[in-house]
Amino acid sequence: EAREAIISDLEKQGYLVKREKIVHQVAVHDKCGTPIEFVPTLQWFIKVRQFKEDIIGAAMSMKWIPDYMLQRLIDWAESLDWDWVISRQRIWGTPIPFWYCEKCHYIIAPREEELPLDPTEREPPVKECPSCGSRRISPARDVCDCWVDSSITPLVITGWPNEREKFEKLYPVSIRPQGYEIIRTWAFYTIFRCLMLTGKPPFKEIVINGMVLGDDGRKMSKSYGNVVEPDEVVEKYGGDSLRQWVSTGALGKDVPFSWKEVKHGHKFLRKLWNIARFVKQNTSDYDGSEYDVSELKPIDRWILYHLDQLIESTTNDFERYEFPQIMRRIWSFTWNKLADDYLEIVKHRIYDPKSIEEKRKTQFVLLKVLRDLVKLVAPITPFIAEEIYQEIDGRKESVHIEEWPERIGSWLEEGAEVSVLIIRGIRRYKGEKGIPLNRKLKEVEIFVNDQRLLGEIRRNLEDIEGATRSEILIREGVPEIDVVVKELEPDISKIGPEFKEKTKDVIEQMRKIKSEIGEEKLYKSLLNSGIIELKLESGETVNVSERHLKIRIERRVGDKEIVEVGDPRVKVLVKP
Repeated sequence: EAREAIISDLEKQGYLVKREKIVHQVAVHDKCGTPIEFVPTLQWFIKVRQFKEDIIGAAMSMKWIPDYMLQRLIDWAESLDWDWVISRQRIWGTPIPFWYCEKCHYIIAPREEELPLDPTEREPPVKECPSCGSRRISPARDVCDCWVDSSITPLVITGWPNEREKFEKLYPVSIRPQGYEIIRTWAFYTIFRCLMLTGKPPFKEIVINGMVLGDDGRKMSKSYGNVVEPDEVVEKYGGDSLRQWVSTGALGKDVPFSWKEVKHGHKFLRKLWNIARFVKQNTSDYDGSEYDVSELKPIDRWILYHLDQLIESTTNDFERYEFPQIMRRIWSFTWNKLADDYLEIVKHRIYDPKSIEEKRKTQFVLLKVLRDLVKLVAPITPFIAEEIYQEIDGRKESVHIEEWPERIGSWLEEGAEVSVLIIRGIRRYKGEKGIPLNRKLKEVEIFVNDQRLLGEIRRNLEDIEGATRSEILIREGVPEIDVVVKELEPDISKIGPEFKEKTKDVIEQMRKIKSEIGEEKLYKSLLNSGIIELKLESGETVNVSERHLKIRIERRVGDKEIVEVGDPRVKVLVKP
């Protein structure tokens, strides 16, 4: 409006020489896009540039996670061109509690005991300026930059300045978690204010997180329309599912929001709840007996060993703030080793125990594992952890005031590890063949080509038979294996790129030699020499190897199929 009025006046008075539109850069508001015009006005400042070396020194005395984030603060401090502008022209905020002389700009402060105050609602403490004698004294009508308030949070929570004993005990505070985008503001000004007021840095450690990104790859923002409200996630999948997703993000890096990860976390909660129900139902008659690790079965020591490993890694990861690894390890342990392996292995001991002592030892291990697991997940999934804790234990008011779990000191026997592999392999075989897991197999033989390992596996025979619902014969040695070729065909996706225009001829010659000598002999020839030599129609000789072929073989011992278990010293033979 002002520009239009000026042009109009110039035109009326005959001074307007030329009028044209020009394109120039205009600053806009980062959220709504409204053009912004900068107008120089008087502002309030706090001197900070002269202290930047002190601030950098204080920052370097703290532990930064990730450590490279410290450089952001150093770069900001070293690039400062002006002091801290603490005034804002807004209708809300903490009032700047000063008066000033309109003539010489001398600042008049209230007494400390009068704070906080709004100078627009009070008379100034003096009638005349102490510097120039002017009576034109005005109140500050601006409010403080928000970082003026938030920069003293470590002081407020530790009782400064009145609660001296509390302050000495708690300051500096242990940790400051915050985003990387406010290192130059919240972290910088907090270090500055606290250092000036106490002479000490405000934190021992500062943990920096990244931004949450929307599905468009940009940071979540209402102005972008890509925000997923936390309430929506919590309503669908619960707070613990959301917290698991948050924990999988690496510190200092942006994290894309993922409904898939949230749903995965929700599935884990259901699995953990079902495990807890199983343990509670099958330990209701447990008499509280406790056992030394040496009194337990090798498979019990196997799960306790892996629990020990989980406790150690989780503890270390929490100490180092390596949150993404924590839940991934807990997921793997819970789903695979605990639910898929151990629970299935020991069900026969619970449902049909050989003795009451065998059942009690199993119950002891089940409760030990679940109790420690609940404590490990409690910091990340506090709600389900509390619910399960109260259902199975409740010895204290809350799981969150329980002692952190410690290693029980179990050890891993190779025979137990291999026995679990055998059980997995047989159960997997049943699943692939469509055989119910509780159906007995006609014959199962285990050949072990290692005398020491054979003895250790024999000690787990009851658990292997109980978990596979089958009678098992264990032998030392290596069975004579027959190889049956089910498929041996040229792979055009491999032959084409290498042989190009010769591809058709190579495939024809391959099929010709296969029909002449048969798949079995051709495969044995390939195994012996590593190549198959082909003579093309042009007279040229070329070689093809195993990578050029689609090969599907079946290894058998008589009428028994071989189940692979992942250990070359062990062969499991099955007759369904």
